[in-house]
Formats: sequence, structure tokens, C-alpha cells
Amino acid sequence: MFGNKTKRDLDLPEFPASPKPPELIEREKNEKKEKKPGFFKRIFSKKEKKQFEFEGIELPTSLEDEKPSETKQQEAQATEAKWQPAKPAEPPKPKKTETATQESSTAAKESFKKIGIDIDKRIADQKQKEAKEAFRKVGLDIDKRICRIAPPKPKTKKPGKTSTEKTTTSSKKEEVVPETIKKEMDKLLRKEKKIQRDLEDLKARKELLKREILNLEQQRKRADFDIAERRKLVQASEKELVVRIKKADLREQKLKSREEIVKRKSEELKSKESELKKLKHQLEDLKISLKNKEARLVKKKNELMKREQLVVKDEKQLSQRKNKLQKDISQWELKKKKEQKEISALKAELQKKEFELRKAEKSLAERRKRLEAEFEKKFKEKEKELEKKEKMIELEDRALDYVESEYDKEKAELEDEEFHFYMEKKMAGIADDSKEISHIENVHERLKIPEPNQAKIYRMINECKDLVTKKKIDEAKQLYNEIRSLFYELKLSNDEKQALKNTIRDLYDIINLA
Repeated sequence: MFGNKTKRDLDLPEFPASPKPPELIEREKNEKKEKKPGFFKRIFSKKEKKQFEFEGIELPTSLEDEKPSETKQQEAQATEAKWQPAKPAEPPKPKKTETATQESSTAAKESFKKIGIDIDKRIADQKQKEAKEAFRKVGLDIDKRICRIAPPKPKTKKPGKTSTEKTTTSSKKEEVVPETIKKEMDKLLRKEKKIQRDLEDLKARKELLKREILNLEQQRKRADFDIAERRKLVQASEKELVVRIKKADLREQKLKSREEIVKRKSEELKSKESELKKLKHQLEDLKISLKNKEARLVKKKNELMKREQLVVKDEKQLSQRKNKLQKDISQWELKKKKEQKEISALKAELQKKEFELRKAEKSLAERRKRLEAEFEKKFKEKEKELEKKEKMIELEDRALDYVESEYDKEKAELEDEEFHFYMEKKMAGIADDSKEISHIENVHERLKIPEPNQAKIYRMINECKDLVTKKKIDEAKQLYNEIRSLFYELKLSNDEKQALKNTIRDLYDIINLA
């Protein structure tokens, strides 16, 4: 269909699809923001977070968890009321009852439990350490004493003894038992004396422990006083934290504004990058179009050179024909005298032939008028289209001038050919009607009247150019794509296909420039 050329050689550029709307882009950005971690989650470490949780302060994990300023003030007031310092404990008095000491100890335990300290464990550990040290001073080891005092383990019977062996062992035991019992009794008496001494030492140690317990109670009271002071410090630190949180909120707002500015700048940079890419593509397309135009100009130059050579050859041939005609005329005049007799005989036949020639001339004139009328109509339509094109491109003006000059030449050639045809008929006789018809068909082919499919695509090209002049570029692009698809569907010769492709390529360049 296209000769040796494939569809890839005749490929034309296509406009890209429309970009994403701005609403979708904003929605995607908001989804990314929601997934980001909060400001306080980035600032405070895990240890600080645990400390604030212990003290009763709730930290926001993300920007969404933050509450407005009024709710924050209410929470701050509640925390202040919760952590108001209790009345400071009075200094320890020398003498108190047992109930007072128990109440003070329970209050201290509760206060220590709030902080996370268990006094009972600490006191038990201290008592164990002190008891061990006391026993070491006395020189006793409790574990060894327990092992010494423990009764002996019963001996298990060994199986497989006979009656004679049993009698011998029983007699031996009766002899050994009284001596061992005496020795063990002496040992037990000595141990009892040692135990009595140890008991006296333990009683003395008990008194020492009581004194130490009193000292510990005094230390506990001092610790209560220290706790009250520490609570005051904690309240002051809480107030400082509230101030810091407010400052952090202000910083966060500033950071948000800065982030928005940075995001805007990044979006602007992205848009500029996309514009630069588009400009690069446009420049590449322009380079390709310029190369194609240069190739076309070179082809046109070569064609013009060939046409000039053909014109020179035609002029030479015409001059040769003129010379031949002049020679023929001279010969004919010489022969005329000789052939007058023959002419008189042939006059009757010539009259008949002239009558037939007049009829043929009339038919040719009528056909010529019809063709000229059709040609003038089409020429007027083309002139209207060309007037529109003249406003847009100077190249088309030159092309129109060239077409008009060719039309004048063809018209002159037709007139010359008709004159020669008429002379040849008079000289050689009446020609066949088939030659006239073929001559007229050749004239019709030289005019190159476009077919209806080609006229449709040329009409669409003109409409696309009108849209560009009206600055409706999106509609022009859509119409260009339709023209491109219709171009691939047409069945034309290689020359016509190439010429139509060049016009479509020029239209693409016009749209890009607009």
C-alpha cells in the first residue's frame, strides 16, 4: 500500500494524555502527613516519657493528640491540685506512743509506695545484714550450729544378712552403746552451755536492734520531710514543664509554617522540572521538524532543477518543431501549385471534413467550458482557503504563488496543444474521437482534482488551523490526533502520502509553537 516504506517510517508524533488534577495530588499529600510521627514523639525519649507517666503527666504522641489551649489549662490546674504539697511534717519529738509510731510508719510506707519504694524489703535486708555482722562478731556461724545440733540420721538396714550375723551384731551393739551415749551426753551438755551464752548475747543484740529501729523511725520522719520538700520541687518542675510545652507548641507552629513553605517550594521546583522536560521535548521535536524541512527543501530544489532542465529541453524541441514547420510550409507552397488540380477534386471532401471538425470543435469547446467552470469553482474554494493560510504562514503564500504559476503554464500549454491539435487535424485529416477523449482525460489527470477522502482530511486540517488561531489548543490537539488516525487509514500512492504527511507535520509544528 505504501510501496517499500513501512508504517514506522511514516510515524507521526502524538500528544500525551492530560495530567493528574490538583485535588488528587492534595489528597495524597494529606495521607502522607497523617502517617508521619508526632512532634513530641520525636523530641522526648523513652526514659523521659516513663518519668512523666510516673509523675502523672500525659504527653501527646502525635500532633493529632494535642488538645486546645483551654483543655491544657484545665489539665494543668488539675495536676496542680493533685500534687499540692501536704503540710510539712513537724520535726521529730523525743517521746511518742506506739499508735503514733504505727500511724507515722503506715503514712511513710504509703508515701514511699507512691514513689515506688518498698520499705519492708529494705528494712528486712538491713536486719539480715546486721544480724550476720553480729553473729560474726560473736564468732558463731548459724548454719554450722544447726548442723551440729541436728539429730543423727537413722541407718538403713542392709538386705541379705543371715541369723548368725544378726546375733553377732546385736552383741557388739550392746557393748558399744553405753560408751557412745556417755560421750554424746557430754557433748550435748557443753552445747547447752554454749547455747545459753548465745541466748544472752542475742538478748543484748535484741536491745541493740530496738535502739536501731528507733533510729530508723527518726530517719523515716526525716525522709517524710524530705519527700514534702521534693514534692514542692516537683510542682515547680511541673510548672516549668508547662511553660516548656507552650514554647514547644509555638516552635511546632513555626516548624509547621516552615514545612509548608518548604513543601510549596518543592512543588514549585517539581512543576518547573516538568516544564523544563516539556521544553526539552519540544526542542527535540523542533529539531526533528527542522531537519525534515531541510530535507524537503533540498528535494524541492532538486525537483526545480529537474523541471528547469525539462523546460529547456521543451524549448529546444519547440524551436526544432518551428524550424520543421517552416520547412514544411515552404515545401507545401511549392507543392501547392502542383497539387491545385488535386485540391479542387478534394475540396468537396474537405468541406465535409470541415463540417465534422466544427462539430468536434463545438463539443470540445463545451467540454472545455465545463472543465473550466469546475476548475474555477475549485480554484475559488482553494483561493479562500489559501487566504486563511496566508495570514498564518508565509511559506504557504509562496506555495500558492507557485501553484498559480503552474496553473498558468498548464493553461498556456493546453492552449498551445489544442492549437497544434487543430493544425494537425487540418493537415492530416480528422482524428479519431478516441484520441480526443484520451486527450481530455490527460488534461483531467494533470489538474489533479482531489478525491472525497482527501478533501475531508484537508478540510479537517483547515479546521485545526482555525482552532489554533482562536487559541483553542486542546481541541486542536484532539483534532490533530483524529487527522493522524485517518491518515493511516487512507489508500494513496507514495508521492501523495509523502505530501500529505508533510502538511500534517507542518500542522504539528504550528500547534507546538502556539
